[in-house]
Amino acid sequence: MKNIIIIISILFITNLSAQFPTLVEKNSFENFEISSLIKTKNGSFVLTGFFCPKLEVNEEKGEEINYKNRLWSAELDQNGKTIWSKILTDGIKDSIIGKYIAEGNSGFLILTKNLGNNQHQLVKINNSGDILWKKNVGKSSKLISANKGGYILLGKYNKENNWIYKLNENGEEQWKISMSQFNNQKMVDVINTIDYQYIVLAYDINEIGEKKWNLVKFNDEGKITWKKKISK
Repeated sequence: MKNIIIIISILFITNLSAQFPTLVEKNSFENFEISSLIKTKNGSFVLTGFFCPKLEVNEEKGEEINYKNRLWSAELDQNGKTIWSKILTDGIKDSIIGKYIAEGNSGFLILTKNLGNNQHQLVKINNSGDILWKKNVGKSSKLISANKGGYILLGKYNKENNWIYKLNENGEEQWKISMSQFNNQKMVDVINTIDYQYIVLAYDINEIGEKKWNLVKFNDEGKITWKKKISK
């Protein structure tokens, strides 16, 4: 009877081990904060966020060097191994973080934020993580890849009122949907749909301060397909 209990216990533990495999650490991004992760077309993964440097000392001058947050991005293969990892700003003057990253036909676009002056910027990098160009934009809340190349951006592209923007690979505006078409609602999030369109989650606030949530669907030409209230 004792032997049977031991055998059952071994089988039970073996079964648990199969269900809960041991986690293996593939990368150690010490002092990094990650804010966005996407899967690429080739099956790898691309991250963005920022590097939080430790306080350093200039031995010659005997002074402490307090570097600011530095924009950072990295690509990992399907097994979690680092393909490249790049710190994209020097952290001397400005504290810049990556908020969102999206894949285009020729690299990746990062939506960044300067924590000092609240300035948002688009930073285009190639497939090796090297910077190609930068463009200042207004306060923006989300960036995703467009269905047919380019990008969808929620926010204030040219410091105007809130809009939904379609940008090409060079960050140039192709079309936009104005806030007035949403009854001046605040746009929170946007996703791609299975039929190659988009859905935006937005809300407005009524006279007693309650949020009223809505979904708005639009196509790749910027035409609104439908609007639906999801809260009374």
